[in-house]
Amino acid sequence: MLTFPDIISARDRLAPFVPVTPLRTYPSLDQAVGSGITVFVKHENHLPTNSFKYRNGLAAMTALSPDERARGVIATTLGNHGQGVAVAARMLGVKAMIFVPLNNNPDKNAAIRDFGPNWSRSAMTTATPSSRRSGPLPTPEWCSCTRSRIPRWWPVRQR
Repeated sequence: MLTFPDIISARDRLAPFVPVTPLRTYPSLDQAVGSGITVFVKHENHLPTNSFKYRNGLAAMTALSPDERARGVIATTLGNHGQGVAVAARMLGVKAMIFVPLNNNPDKNAAIRDFGPNWSRSAMTTATPSSRRSGPLPTPEWCSCTRSRIPRWWPVRQR
C-alpha cells in the first residue's frame, strides 16, 4: 500500500525530470458542472507522452536500485504505459523491452518506438493480450512491470 511518505519520495525523485504542468479552470466547464463548483484541469498533455503515464514510468524506474536499473526493465502495454516506460528508460539510460499485443494500435507502437534508443525493432517483441511470451527473456534477471498501477517493479526469473 502506498503511504504519504512514498508519495513525497516519488515527488522528490521526479522533480528533476518532470516539468510543472498547467492547472487551469474553464468557466464553461464550471457552469456545466453547476452548484458553484470550480473544476481544476491539470494539463498532463504538456508532458512528452501527452499523458500522466510519463510520471509512472519515471517513478518506478527512479525507485530501482542501481543494480536493478543495470538489469533493464520489461513492460507490457497497449500504448501510454509503454511510452512512459520508454521515455523514462531513455532518460535514465536503462535497457527496456516493451511487449505489445499482436493486434495493437500501430500508432501506439510507433509512438513507443519514437522514444528510443532503448526501443528497436527487435525489442518490439509482440505478445498476446495476456502478455505471454514465445521466447526467453533477454537476461534472467530483468525487472518487470505489468501495468503502471503496480507501484513496484520486481525481478523476473527465466523459466
